[in-house]
Amino acid sequence: MKEFGYKKPNVSFVQGYIEALTEVGLEQNSFDITISNCVVNLSPDKKRVLAEVYSVLKEGGELYFSDIYCSGRLTKEIKNHKILWGECLGGALWWKDVLELANEVGFSVPRLVTANVVTVDNKELEDILGTFIYICILFVSKVARLLSLCTYGFSLGILVFSHRPNTCLLGSSITLNCPYSCE
Repeated sequence: MKEFGYKKPNVSFVQGYIEALTEVGLEQNSFDITISNCVVNLSPDKKRVLAEVYSVLKEGGELYFSDIYCSGRLTKEIKNHKILWGECLGGALWWKDVLELANEVGFSVPRLVTANVVTVDNKELEDILGTFIYICILFVSKVARLLSLCTYGFSLGILVFSHRPNTCLLGSSITLNCPYSCE
């Protein structure tokens, strides 16, 4: 860490499962932001993942995540295929299910940051997916934000937390991610 200008380490690494963050010693209500890059898809229990992340976030904290999602529910055969699971396709959630799980856990509606269609350019995987991918399902790589909701008692308005810890804005309309806004 000295090469980055820090006298002592400001980062620590903990090995564990994203479904069990508190079991590895991460304290509840202790993080302003959590970041996940293609990890949620690899978990068989996505609701538990979101619940654990929510539990370690401070009020108003944020989960910033990137993963592969799909335009419909996958078949059991695709979900259980080891190669497709390892390629983050078999574990892909339907975006509507992401919205429902986020709501059940207590997060805000996900704010989409970017979305890009994922093409399958591997003959073996194309054969496994067969016509399913071309008729029913579109895989999309999405980066999104989930905010832990605050309970300050405001009946109207939006509470938006900036990238600076412990800073928030209250308003009736604010642009979150161009071109998306919330009113």
